[in-house]
Amino acid sequence: MITWNVLDNHSAHIIIKGRLDLHTSPELRQRLRDLRIQGHALVFIDTSEVDFMSSSGLAVLVAALRASRRQSGELCLIAPSEAIRTVLDYTRLEQVIPIFKDLDSARERLDGNAPYIPASYDHAYDDESSDDSEEA
Repeated sequence: MITWNVLDNHSAHIIIKGRLDLHTSPELRQRLRDLRIQGHALVFIDTSEVDFMSSSGLAVLVAALRASRRQSGELCLIAPSEAIRTVLDYTRLEQVIPIFKDLDSARERLDGNAPYIPASYDHAYDDESSDDSEEA
């Protein structure tokens, strides 16, 4: 299920519940397109209740992120569920898509035009080649 509300003249909030897959992705794609056409440059997507995201759902998010940034806007995720975080982690998109714990912190950061700086990517399976370069 996808619901939305317009927050102000330039931002909107979308809430996704359940699955983001081949069946629900077209609705999200259309909603994001409509909001962009209406001039909502900032889109906050609450994914806290998404229990599954397929590659088609991920493709919609990435395409919308690119389209937003082409128009000097931003798309961010609010409180991503474990299912969403797992996909973002595997694809390393958490370095690209702004993620916030709640709508208030996202609005405070992005409405004020403060630049978004992604969290550092720190996982045990990362390549530790930087240690080798110091020895050479």
